[in-house]
Amino acid sequence: MASPLEELSLASYLSDPSRESLRRELDLFPEKMRYYLGNPLEHALQGDVYDQKHFVVTRGNGEIIRRLTRIMIVSNSCDISGENERPLPVSVLVAPLASMAKLRETFAKGGYAKDSIESRLRSIRMQETTDMFFLPGGGELEEDSVVLLDAIQAVRREFLQLPDKRLCTLSQAAFYMLLIKLSVHLCRAGERIDREAA
Repeated sequence: MASPLEELSLASYLSDPSRESLRRELDLFPEKMRYYLGNPLEHALQGDVYDQKHFVVTRGNGEIIRRLTRIMIVSNSCDISGENERPLPVSVLVAPLASMAKLRETFAKGGYAKDSIESRLRSIRMQETTDMFFLPGGGELEEDSVVLLDAIQAVRREFLQLPDKRLCTLSQAAFYMLLIKLSVHLCRAGERIDREAA
């Protein structure tokens, strides 16, 4: 994944002072970068994390269950706004969270060596994996967690009852990193596949 600073041109929608503030904040990554806003806005935003929302899970044996879990809003802020009238019912894309402790336990059960597990977890914390977005513990999010971007699903907007039970809202820098991560995960331009080949 390209570094956030190398991809700063993607933030052309920001004013010059905001772009400079974003650059300074990204310079603090990973140890000192601020991930969350101290006071979340009144309305729901892309990247917000919520507690106790229904999520459908398909188990390895094909069984489908619905459970309550923490989720991140993946849809953009305009699409999730209740103020935007739509002729069709609106669905919101969400992704589930898993704690880093649970992820470590899963890797260990999978038979990975301790060094390999620590290396994988370090890559996740450095935002180097394309299918997970790392969230450090802070505020209402008590522990380090990951957003599982390969488990995104659609949920009807009215069913989510946003912004009820919101745990955190991303800072400008963390939101920008999420945009880069989503772009790489969902729309990788440099896929190294020759689509012109017969």
